[in-house]
Amino acid sequence: MNRSASGPSLRINLLGPMSIEADGHPLNLPRSKKTRALLAYLIMSDRSLRRDKLGELFWDITEDPKGSLRWSLSRLRREIQWDRERLHASRQELSFDRAGAFVDAWELAALEGQGFESLPLEALVALADVPRGSFLEELELQDIFQFNAWCVGQRERFRGLWCQLLTALRDRQMGEPDLALGYAVRLSELDPFDVTNLSTLFELLFKLGRRDEAQKRYEHSRRLFKDLGAAGETELHRAWIVCREQSRQAAPAPNAAARPVSPPAGMGAALPFVGRSKELRFIEDEMGRLAAGEAVSAFLFQGEPGIGKSRLAERLMSKAESAGFAVRAGRAYEVEQKSPYKPWLDALGLALSDLVQPDQADSEIDQERWFSLVRDELQQQARGKGLLLILDDLQWFDRASLQLLHYVARSFRSCPLMFGLFARAGELRDNAPAQRVILTLQQDFGARVFDLAPLGESDIGQLLSGHGSVDANRIYRASSGNPLYAIEMARHPELSDPYRPLVNLVRDRIEHLPEQAIDLVRWGAVLGRSISIPRLERLCSLEPEVLVEGLECLETHALFQIDATHSSQRYRFSHDVVRQAVYSDLSLPRRRLMHKKVVELLLPEIDNLEVATEIAYHAERAGEALEGARACVLAGEQALRVFANGVAESLARQGLQMAEQLQGNERIGWMLKLLHILYSAQKPDTETASIQLRDLAEQALAAGLTHEARLGFQMLSFLRWENASMASAHSNILQAERISRREKPEERAEALAQAAKCFLLLERNLNQAEAFILEVKSLFNHGIGPISTAYLAEGMLAGYRGHYKDAERAFQKAIDTALEAGERLEEFAATEQLIMLHVDRGNLSACDVLIDQLLDLGQRVRAGVELPVSETLSALVRYMNGEEGALDAFKSGLEALRALDDKYHVAYLLSRLAGHQWKQGLWPAAASSAQEALDCAMAIGRESEIAIANHILRMCAQKDGADAREDGDAPGAGSATHRSWYASQWAQVASDCENVASA
Repeated sequence: MNRSASGPSLRINLLGPMSIEADGHPLNLPRSKKTRALLAYLIMSDRSLRRDKLGELFWDITEDPKGSLRWSLSRLRREIQWDRERLHASRQELSFDRAGAFVDAWELAALEGQGFESLPLEALVALADVPRGSFLEELELQDIFQFNAWCVGQRERFRGLWCQLLTALRDRQMGEPDLALGYAVRLSELDPFDVTNLSTLFELLFKLGRRDEAQKRYEHSRRLFKDLGAAGETELHRAWIVCREQSRQAAPAPNAAARPVSPPAGMGAALPFVGRSKELRFIEDEMGRLAAGEAVSAFLFQGEPGIGKSRLAERLMSKAESAGFAVRAGRAYEVEQKSPYKPWLDALGLALSDLVQPDQADSEIDQERWFSLVRDELQQQARGKGLLLILDDLQWFDRASLQLLHYVARSFRSCPLMFGLFARAGELRDNAPAQRVILTLQQDFGARVFDLAPLGESDIGQLLSGHGSVDANRIYRASSGNPLYAIEMARHPELSDPYRPLVNLVRDRIEHLPEQAIDLVRWGAVLGRSISIPRLERLCSLEPEVLVEGLECLETHALFQIDATHSSQRYRFSHDVVRQAVYSDLSLPRRRLMHKKVVELLLPEIDNLEVATEIAYHAERAGEALEGARACVLAGEQALRVFANGVAESLARQGLQMAEQLQGNERIGWMLKLLHILYSAQKPDTETASIQLRDLAEQALAAGLTHEARLGFQMLSFLRWENASMASAHSNILQAERISRREKPEERAEALAQAAKCFLLLERNLNQAEAFILEVKSLFNHGIGPISTAYLAEGMLAGYRGHYKDAERAFQKAIDTALEAGERLEEFAATEQLIMLHVDRGNLSACDVLIDQLLDLGQRVRAGVELPVSETLSALVRYMNGEEGALDAFKSGLEALRALDDKYHVAYLLSRLAGHQWKQGLWPAAASSAQEALDCAMAIGRESEIAIANHILRMCAQKDGADAREDGDAPGAGSATHRSWYASQWAQVASDCENVASA
């Protein structure tokens, strides 16, 4: 490897913001956070890593892990100008070649366990300049919990090493207090709650005669201990008294000059809007096109942070208002990605609780109603005028919000609609659902995508015209045309090095603020980008007038601004770079205590979905596993009710990470509750999930946790049934029923209903199923609320016995009850059974509306068998009605079900297809369909499907080439005789099956 005179030609910095330098010149990194995180993970590993494991770590199955990994690797090779080939890839593994490169994290890690005392002082001083911040600062991936956990572990590791290093330097230079002081200050920032470090800091300040500064640092530390509830306040006070007494004889020295707090030059000047002429011309053209009668216009502006997206959005809103458009704006925040529909609620000025109130059954909504409500609300607010909808930071939108975006675009009718979308280009690549929605908008509505380029030299000069005599040309070259970077540099014209990272420029500005303003901006960084003033007031121990002064100071310094998407009770950071700079400067101990205090503040409101997601976020960062798991359960359950399955899945996975940290019974209980949410949102790998569930259920049973044990065995039974393991499903549901005998009446009723449903699906113990249903009904008479599963089981039993009207009524009750309770999978199952009932009776006309409902549910519940089942059942009904092309759709859906090994539905669908083919005279096809249906039915032991398939096979054999239309056994489709024929066939085989199943 070629080396420069100063050392390795390649330097990789992972401590602080990630950067790579070649021969002293910084290299461009990919804008995708996941791609940068992947590179850092490879660099830190000392061995080759499997491709499949890396794919699972950084991407979920919906994002195509293999394809996404290949894309990231191609970007790393193409966008980083390596000194030589460093990414080595085989078909199975990946590795990074660190040979000859300087990696700051490895330089520090190499001393782990060796001790710093034996190193020469010069070596210690050189090492102290290596860390520029915490490990992979600013590179947090909210939903990649394993990677985040690894990052947290690495940050703790390097923080500990850095503390050891600084302690060694401080102790070895105590004889020169002016040199030791710098290390003591850095130690106090790394761990502000270490009383020993603080005591030494006070001692050094007293030795230097800086008594006033020592007093201020003590008061600040004591307030910090008190505000955050940290242990050691008494020890801190004692240490302060000792230091003060010991220093009484010290000669005073001049105090350090007070920090300037006046606003930087040009701060008060309003910033002009410059450049973007091409984009503005396009916007004006689109407004003219909408005025001429076009329905929908959509466009996306994307670029790097600070490139001017927000300023362009403001100009777009101003132009739209001048043109008579109604304007609504919503934005996403990185810390709020698990609050479903949050950008839309901001745009409408609503809260999710305004739409979904758990204590009012009639307020329960399905996704179609909720989506229609949003569309109607937007149309009402537009009142016939054109509507501009600004949606900012699209890269942080949750899946449910993206689905709503597509729905509004295709269903908005009352007036012209213009979508102005804004996103960070690199991070948008990490949000696969957002990319799919943008592609759909491009295909359906001709949406345009603009990459915002840096501003030109003249534009930067015009932008900085209100900042006095700054060197605009010099700033333009240093900022590379990024307006935010240029503005920050203009606010610090005194800096000798203009090429410092943007985050460091922001830090310099914050360091010059008054102490109370610094406290406020730190709490704001912990709360998130959108900051509630009442919360801020309760978190800070500041008098009201001091709080107001601090907020005014932050406004004056352009760090805080009123959040226009909320009431005046909320602020937001002027830019996310500001929040990142402040947050990354907080030590890990301090962060955790601050997040813990936020959790304590929010806990009384945990029943609110939005608040529960916030609690989950803060609890994870505070290490408060119990509160975090509880919040994830509550928020996950609510997310499932509003079809935010992606959010529910993410919350469940986040909660499971925290629940793993719990001990004993708490861990068992919360793990099972979270797995229930996870499997309701996403169909799991059956074998892995079954092993985990059985283990947890048995632990719960051994610990006497009857509710949790029943839930575990009930879930296990359902998974086994889905996987066609009928004997195991039967055994597990019997275990759940036995456990429920020790539970409360409402728990007992739920267990009985689930057991009855399982028996009927398995076609076993039908007499016992009937007894369970009767017992549940008796509990209904004693105040236990309605249970959708009980009505579902009642309908299935009535169908078996040929009581079709009773079955139809019971299925409809099950649908209504499940809808009110927000039980989406039960609603799907009841709707499916009702359609099957109508098909078996030959009453195809009654299926039309139900099929639409089933398809809608299939698209919105978890990604399991539900969608292919709804599509295949729909195709079967359309084929029976003679619709051209329906058979191809049926075959395609059937193939998907075969791939999922769903023998239950394959047997049913093929046996009904075979009956219809036999009626049409297609006997070879009917025999083939019936034979596969028979094989599937025998594999899972479904007596009714076995009987039906055998019956059709016998009829096909008897025909032996005769014309079906000459046989009175097979009348024409749609006739009364045809319907009665199907009913009689079903009644005949069902009666035989009941006798077998009851035996």
